Amino acid sequence: MALQDLLAALEREAEQRISAEQAEAAAAAAALTRDAEALRVARRDDALARERSRLETSAARDVALATREAEHAVLTAREALVERVLGLVREGLAREALSPAEVAALARLAERALDHAGDRPALVRTTSALRQAVADRCAARGVPVEVDAALHAGSQVGTADGRVLIDASLPGRLVAREAEARIHIVASLEPPA
Repeated sequence: MALQDLLAALEREAEQRISAEQAEAAAAAAALTRDAEALRVARRDDALARERSRLETSAARDVALATREAEHAVLTAREALVERVLGLVREGLAREALSPAEVAALARLAERALDHAGDRPALVRTTSALRQAVADRCAARGVPVEVDAALHAGSQVGTADGRVLIDASLPGRLVAREAEARIHIVASLEPPA
């Protein structure tokens, strides 16, 4: 019996060792599985972060490009509209008959333009519709007034030596104030705040 007790004790001891080694191996396997899973999750998160960063960069670039293209299209359309409006104004100035008040105002403008000539001999070129009114306003100064068919709605005053030329015509004033006119036209296109 002593042999059987010894064998039973050895078996119990072996079973305990086997159980302990199995538990230790299971714990090591579980730790390796946890570490592998953590590494897999970290790699996945890293890959997802890189992909998200790449997509965000690409999206930001695409949005910036689309924004620039849209702004370009809007600016091009605005410029075309401004040119159309200014073209219609120029056409209107060339076609419209002047009212008596406009004739008087343009004749006064030509007379005031003569002040810039100083003492130098000057010449006034004007339209046939304004010739008499301008001649009447400039008669006291003895300045000759010529009709220029190329002018529309106004006059040009110049010195004989060519050093001073004042464009007192409505189209000339439109050209001189075109930047301001463009600002007003564009401002009128903006929606109210």
